[in-house]
Amino acid sequence: MKEEIRYHAIRLFDKKGFHGTSMRDIADAVGCKTPTVYHHYKNKENLYDEVVRVAYINLINTKNRLLPEKITPQDYCAESIIQKKHLSDDEMLIHRIALKTWLGCEGCDEVRQKLIEWENARNARNEESLSNIVSSITWAKIITRVFMNLMERIILFGEDIADEEIRKEINMIFDAATHSNKTLQMYYAAALADATLRYGKAGILDEVKVQKRAEQMQTGSVLADRFGVKTPKEAFERIQDTYGCANWVCEDTDDGFIATCTSCMLSAISKKMGNYCPCQLHCLSPIEAMIKGVQSNAEFTIEKTLWNEDKCLVKVSLR
Repeated sequence: MKEEIRYHAIRLFDKKGFHGTSMRDIADAVGCKTPTVYHHYKNKENLYDEVVRVAYINLINTKNRLLPEKITPQDYCAESIIQKKHLSDDEMLIHRIALKTWLGCEGCDEVRQKLIEWENARNARNEESLSNIVSSITWAKIITRVFMNLMERIILFGEDIADEEIRKEINMIFDAATHSNKTLQMYYAAALADATLRYGKAGILDEVKVQKRAEQMQTGSVLADRFGVKTPKEAFERIQDTYGCANWVCEDTDDGFIATCTSCMLSAISKKMGNYCPCQLHCLSPIEAMIKGVQSNAEFTIEKTLWNEDKCLVKVSLR
């Protein structure tokens, strides 16, 4: 009976969403009484957690064990992505709902937070390992972002990417990790622009923006510490020093400062790729989060962005 409940529950969650699915709906699909479902699961959140988060983690761990032990980091990344193309229908369903939950487009907040914690810990381990190989935590983050983009294209958008294209892109990003900072900046901006484009085409960009901003505001102090930000101005300076894709300049005012930017690689690439603005999702919201992480009473006001103006202009009040 429990297996039947899981079978029908995940399909209803996929079709109607977490909030659109009731325990009665699940009982009707199974062909049992609602109390029978509650006998096995104390509430809908508990059921969703088991059929999505727990099932997803078990799936990832199982697939990882199938990869060869003696394999280069490049091949490991490529083969892990290629695995996603050959998931069974049930495995693809689990992966897709888990991904939508992680992005904040589906599911309950409690399960999403658990999933975020698990993914963040996994990404941190992967980035630490990669940084030892490419000698740069920034490049490690970019490789992780490219990996996520390829995975999202297969799982979320149903793209059939050729195996050789996957291997070529992964090898190219590892090769680029040994080259100039300009290459790094272009790769990072292109990866973020591509993610924005795909969220927009899937109709989930606004939801992702809201969820990501809320998450960033909650972890602003952690983000600031990661970038070495001690003062509000340093949020702009560290982003520029690390990624170099925007030329931020800060000028003092009576109650704080004004930050302006007249050139941004991310904005320029995004305009060439489509009509979806990346500014707040990938740049301004993280900067705002770091500023409020080091000074909670700071006011952050976006006056202009390069998306539709000749410059980005942000006013920061520190009183």
